[in-house]
Amino acid sequence: MAFGENRIVMGWFGIGASILFIFLFIAIGEEGGTPGCCFLLVISILITSSGYEARKKVANLQKVVYIQQPPVQQVVHHTYQQAPVAQPQPTRVPKVKTHNAPAKSQAEWAMDARNLEMARDWEKAAQAYQKAGLYAEAGRIRQQYMENDDSGVNIQIQGGDTIHDSVIMRDDDSNL
Repeated sequence: MAFGENRIVMGWFGIGASILFIFLFIAIGEEGGTPGCCFLLVISILITSSGYEARKKVANLQKVVYIQQPPVQQVVHHTYQQAPVAQPQPTRVPKVKTHNAPAKSQAEWAMDARNLEMARDWEKAAQAYQKAGLYAEAGRIRQQYMENDDSGVNIQIQGGDTIHDSVIMRDDDSNL
């Protein structure tokens, strides 16, 4: 027994003994022992009280404080596998030109022009930009790629074991 329990037990034992002796001294008519028994009663009560106080202090020290922490978010990755599904064979529908076919929008022409430019089909890309209404882009394509093809003449001359490579640049004003 610890943490004040011993004092509590001893105090209650002293209280019981002092009350018993008080009644015994009164019963036999010995009045002189009663003050000593009262003194023992008061001391036993103080011992019991100090035992209860010690138990309260220990109980306060032993209290467990739980601190709630934020929950941990679990990440679960699911992997799904699908069984291959047999694809139905597409049926060919012959193209029939109708007069009700919707015309391409400017955005569609611009997309076609960008795709043709990536495919390096400069003439069709310039035409598609022009149909989309992007005349500056059509001019850029023509100037950058189509008009610069005639700017130089590349001549390779082989003399002996060496190859001489030269480029002749011409002005538009002079004739060669």
